[in-house]
Amino acid sequence: MTDDGRGIVQQGTLITCIRSIRAGVLHTHTLIASLLHSACTVGHCTSAVFLLHNPDTQQFILSVLDEKGQLSSKAVSLEKTSIAYRAFSTKSVQVTDSVPHAQNAQKVPRNLAALPVVSGGVVWGVLELFNAQNESGSFLQEDLDTVSYVAEEAASCFDSNAQSGAMDFFPLVAEDAVTQDLLSVINSLALTSSAVLMLGEEGSGRAALARHLCAQSAGDGKTFVHIVCKKNVQELPFASYTESQGGVLFFDEVSYLSKEMQNNLLEFLMHPVNRWRVVASSSIDLEQEVSAGTFLPELYHRLSVMPVNVPPLRQRPKDTVQLAERFVRSECRALGKEIPSLSEEAKQALCERQWEHNLHDLRRVISSAALVCKQQIVPQDLERTGAVHVHSLDLHDAITEFKKQHVQAVLDQTGGNQTEAARVLGVQRTYVSKLMAELGLRK
Repeated sequence: MTDDGRGIVQQGTLITCIRSIRAGVLHTHTLIASLLHSACTVGHCTSAVFLLHNPDTQQFILSVLDEKGQLSSKAVSLEKTSIAYRAFSTKSVQVTDSVPHAQNAQKVPRNLAALPVVSGGVVWGVLELFNAQNESGSFLQEDLDTVSYVAEEAASCFDSNAQSGAMDFFPLVAEDAVTQDLLSVINSLALTSSAVLMLGEEGSGRAALARHLCAQSAGDGKTFVHIVCKKNVQELPFASYTESQGGVLFFDEVSYLSKEMQNNLLEFLMHPVNRWRVVASSSIDLEQEVSAGTFLPELYHRLSVMPVNVPPLRQRPKDTVQLAERFVRSECRALGKEIPSLSEEAKQALCERQWEHNLHDLRRVISSAALVCKQQIVPQDLERTGAVHVHSLDLHDAITEFKKQHVQAVLDQTGGNQTEAARVLGVQRTYVSKLMAELGLRK
């Protein structure tokens, strides 16, 4: 930063941008829009685009803001000689003062910077900045440094989205016919504005479907608010929701709301100028709750206008395999390991499981298998979680607890030799030290 006052202004702007990025974590569309707006502001450039990497297809999802501030996106492939691909593959900032014109390949006076969006070794994508606006006509290093701070914050938010299942830019897994039919229903519901009730077991993917419904809905209200009713929700700012532009309010396990909150939600649904769409989920029979007097019949009837039954994972074996492969890629990228394949025997074993907690169980099993496997995941790798006692039902806490116990066991086995522990775990030596620091393990 310079000392002529610009640095102070830039620092204040950066703080505002960071807050904007954090506010957008509830929905990937909002997060990317905040990232692009912030990058243009602190990077002092005329425009920016973001290329989100999709590891399932090895393509990138190109996002850009139009003149009205609306986000549009499309899938693209990158040439390996492009500046964006170089930034992605090298995890380093790339800058050029001239870019080939798309139509006649002649160079035009236009500068471009490409910055990787990285967290924990995982490159979520590339942020491209066009046309620096300053006297030099080129990007200033201090501006690039500031944009890098913004990119780091966005990468952290992408991590959070991935953990919570909020990475709604990636297509939902729908290999099984039953899931394809379900998505067809959801896409049809996206054309309406009525409340939707999603019924199904915990971990069956109801939240991901609610986010998909929000993303497919028409209009500008793309905000998605996930309300976990099990967390003893005491109050919600319904008045402020009514006054805002709208989006989707997702009440996860709605039966856990208190009678007072149920009444508030009912009044909210009846408000004449309410722009928010309410989507609710329940893993228990709400009709029985109504009969027992624990759930308001009026609220049930308003929520169940369009009920959707989400099948459990055991009824979607093709989905199970593809989800497992997606989780393997995600876990191994975070671990810094080469991504292994699933053996045919392992795939069969995954399809035959009952998955009592559905995606929660699958993610936990794959997380542990990715940690202990070698070049290929075999059925034995899927069984190694039995010796580990996980006491939390929260997915992130359960995975962290498993990692802590497993890494500590390997360290004990190797006498605390981190180099040997890295060999056993199949990760880099430096990553073992990082894991020990993150998990609070003894040296």
